[in-house]
Amino acid sequence: IGAFHKFPEPVAKELRKALFYTNQDLRPHDALKYYKKALRISEEIGMDPFSDEILGVKIQMAAFFEKIDEYEKSIQVLEIVKRDCLAWIEELGSKPENITSGKRTKVLAKTVQISTKLGELYSSQYVMRKDEAEKNLVWAVETALRELIRRQKEGVKEGEGPWMDRDSIGATMEALGNNYEEKDMHDLAAPLFLQVVVFAVVSVLMIAVIRPIALKHLQQGNKDQLSNIDRIIGAPA
Repeated sequence: IGAFHKFPEPVAKELRKALFYTNQDLRPHDALKYYKKALRISEEIGMDPFSDEILGVKIQMAAFFEKIDEYEKSIQVLEIVKRDCLAWIEELGSKPENITSGKRTKVLAKTVQISTKLGELYSSQYVMRKDEAEKNLVWAVETALRELIRRQKEGVKEGEGPWMDRDSIGATMEALGNNYEEKDMHDLAAPLFLQVVVFAVVSVLMIAVIRPIALKHLQQGNKDQLSNIDRIIGAPA
């Protein structure tokens, strides 16, 4: 979540309680109640829902669900956050103020990280939805590489800020490679593992390898999309 001083005190107060009942005295019902309360207060006082702080709270909520073995709820939280981030990027990410402030870069990078985490959760022994894991990991790798290549070709725009470092991108590619290995798709895993080793040499080629798979999965879509945080976590705590 980050330092509490970055939050208005009414929000920080509820987050302290939520984290106490997450990390010190595990009480899932109470922890969830205070996470939800913190998010509601943040909305009421007008905090930016796409700020590092609020996205961090939602990601922490997903981590909380994972901690108490509620893997499907953790996935649902992250799927909603990912979808909301993508909608923001599409509608507002190209506005000059969001580029020059670095906000587009931060939201896009956070979305890649969320998609990578979704791939990890979907592929875990507790969920075992390998196709969903692949879809999320393919999207994360393709998006990370596309943004990197765009910057290499066009240059970094003023105020954009740095993109994901190569270690972070490499870790995402390795996760996708592992997913293919588990599915005995060695012909797709091999170039990903190679990419981790010789990143700079073959980065452009990877888009051509991954795009057909990405399009196949992304076109399928999900008809049962969820709408908000309250819906994914069930009845009010």
